[in-house]
Amino acid sequence: METVIVYKDRFENEIDKLLEVLFVNEYFGFEDSALNYVEKIYDFIKNNISKPISKNSPLAYQKFGKKFIKYKANNNTY
Repeated sequence: METVIVYKDRFENEIDKLLEVLFVNEYFGFEDSALNYVEKIYDFIKNNISKPISKNSPLAYQKFGKKFIKYKANNNTY
């Protein structure tokens, strides 16, 4: 059975903003590099969505969800 992941519009809007920030502020020299970075976030979600999430969100962030997982892009970025 195939898993279907539905993202809230707010999430997709924030990811679009992230893509723009990464490229415009020259965190990545090429737009394709920024796009690959964002695609890795989506891949991480897809590959980890079915795993049990044991970390409770801090109270300030519970409006986004009761549980969370960390995505570690590299040694400097979570």
